[in-house]
Amino acid sequence: MNHLRPMTPEEFRLRMIRLVSEYAEDHVRAGQWTPEEAPREAQKETDQLLPQGLDTPHHHFFSIVVPPQGEVAGNIWFCSKMAQEPGRGFVYDLYVDAAYRGQGLGRAAMVELEPFARSLGLRSIGLHVFGHNKVAIALYEKLGYAPTNIRMSKDLAP
Repeated sequence: MNHLRPMTPEEFRLRMIRLVSEYAEDHVRAGQWTPEEAPREAQKETDQLLPQGLDTPHHHFFSIVVPPQGEVAGNIWFCSKMAQEPGRGFVYDLYVDAAYRGQGLGRAAMVELEPFARSLGLRSIGLHVFGHNKVAIALYEKLGYAPTNIRMSKDLAP
C-alpha cells in the first residue's frame, strides 16, 4: 500500500478527539441531535463501537500518508466484520486534512482499501455519508458506490 499504513496509538488518540467532535457537529447539522446532547451522544456511540479502542477486534485504522515523505494527510477507520451483514466491511471514517484535500489522496486510500478488504474475504464495502457532504458523495459515486437507502427530511416553517 502506497498511501496507507497502520495508525499509531498517538494518531488514533488524536483522531478520536476530532472524530467525536466532527460526528457531533454532523448530527446537529443533520437535525438529529441538539447541540447540547451531541457531544455526549457522539462519544457514547464511539465508545460502543470501540470498547477496546485501537485494539477493538475487526476494526482497522490506517493513516493516509503522502509518498514518498510519509507525511500523515488523513485516516481511514474500517470494520471488517459487520454482525448484521456477513461478507461486508464498513468504512466508519475517511478523513483527509484540509491542507491535503483535492489531491486525490482520499480516492487513492479508498482504492487501496479494496484489496485489503478482499484479502479478508469480504465481498463488499459499505459506508455512511451525511446528505450535506456533497464532496464525499461525489467521491464515493466516482468510486462506484451506490445508495442503498436514503433518509430525507424537510424542515417545517412555524
